[in-house]
Amino acid sequence: MGARPSRPLSLGSRHAYDAATAELQLLTGVLKNHSYNENTARRLYAAAAETARLAGWCAYDSGNLATAEKRFMTALRASATCGDATVGASALAFWANLRYTANDPHGALGLIERGLDQRHKITSPRVIAMLHARQARAHSTAGEATAAYRSIDAAFAAYSHAGPAEHDLPSMYWMTHGECHEVAA
Repeated sequence: MGARPSRPLSLGSRHAYDAATAELQLLTGVLKNHSYNENTARRLYAAAAETARLAGWCAYDSGNLATAEKRFMTALRASATCGDATVGASALAFWANLRYTANDPHGALGLIERGLDQRHKITSPRVIAMLHARQARAHSTAGEATAAYRSIDAAFAAYSHAGPAEHDLPSMYWMTHGECHEVAA
């Protein structure tokens, strides 16, 4: 058997978006068409919220901002349905990133404030640190240096309560002390 010519594998946000939307369709179908107990319902809605957040981020990364916002909204609804403030806050932080990069820092700040309103229910110090880091970037984009520095300090303070990454949400592995320093820079 001869060797096949190799072609570099190229996977990007479009491929991840397609996979996430397929998973979201599967979860939606289960939620609509099957019966389950309350605990399973919470887990299904939490999975749908995280999957919608990922789909939103992939749509954003592909330049489809309207689709991204729709997916972030879906993530918020699903997280509210299952009562998972942590997943909802994560979706708000990713949505805020879209807003301040689209030159709407005050819209981003509004989303972040909604997430921080739930801080007493958020189980991940990394998510709280991410919210403050995104808040710093939004303030910086708005030209509000003093508020940005306060948010950076709050991100470091929140991160100081984070344990090992394996004890946090799998999706938050990237939120590290170094990430806080990157925002500060």
